[in-house]
Amino acid sequence: RTEATSRRYEASVLSPQLIVVSPLVRAIQTALLTFTDHIYVNEEGNEKEKIQLIAHEGCREQLGLLTCNKALPLSQTKNDYPEVDFSLVTHDED
Repeated sequence: RTEATSRRYEASVLSPQLIVVSPLVRAIQTALLTFTDHIYVNEEGNEKEKIQLIAHEGCREQLGLLTCNKALPLSQTKNDYPEVDFSLVTHDED
């Protein structure tokens, strides 16, 4: 989290058109922290175009024994991160 937050300024000067992220929770959390200036309305309340955040299985690690590399049930992840488009994720619920 510290590294993602420290990269926020660097990301804020970019002009992404789309952010594609792994459907794993830790990857979503990293993207939300790093690209928060592109995803949310700024603190002054000025509207700006929000960049679409899409989860895609092609970005997901395939191997690993760490719990953080395991997918949670898709329904739970969708509920926890409504700002992410999960329409391209096809892994099973459990």
